[in-house]
Amino acid sequence: VAAPRSALAYACRERKVAWGVWALLLMTAPLAVVVLFAPPLEALRLLPIPREQMPPLLAVIVLFILPIGIVSTALTYHIVARMLKGSGTFAGIFAGTSLASLPLLMAALLLALATIGGPNSQTVSFVTITIIVLWVYVLHVIAIKVNYNMSVGRALAVFLIPAAAGFVLSFILSVVLAAFVILS
Repeated sequence: VAAPRSALAYACRERKVAWGVWALLLMTAPLAVVVLFAPPLEALRLLPIPREQMPPLLAVIVLFILPIGIVSTALTYHIVARMLKGSGTFAGIFAGTSLASLPLLMAALLLALATIGGPNSQTVSFVTITIIVLWVYVLHVIAIKVNYNMSVGRALAVFLIPAAAGFVLSFILSVVLAAFVILS
């Protein structure tokens, strides 16, 4: 917490994959518990799933989606960084990305508190969670920088290229899906 660059540099350099796995477990388990006991969000009530089955289903989804998301994020960073002539390893970026994502554990706690409190606590939690997510993004850029021995600009490019590609792809798929729905 006090020296994130040093901690991420050590994890990336030493390829601390076990640290990454422990970080994933530390994030996934509490978030799954929060989802399991939190009341369903209004938007989820539109799904054709019985209300009593929704929390267990969401908990199982969280248990699989978060680890798959971290691994695929690390893999994407690795591919883009190698294309930009980075010299790091996948094991290093996996460890770094997992540790960099650890502040999301606080977001899970705030999500739990927001479900207990009223509208004011939800607003405060939303703002705080947004700040935590932005901090996680900064930590991802630091992990990319130290793992691949890149400048901040190139590390930022490695971070932003997959995000931009995902945005463009989702926009194209949305347009195609909308055209399909309109024409049918």
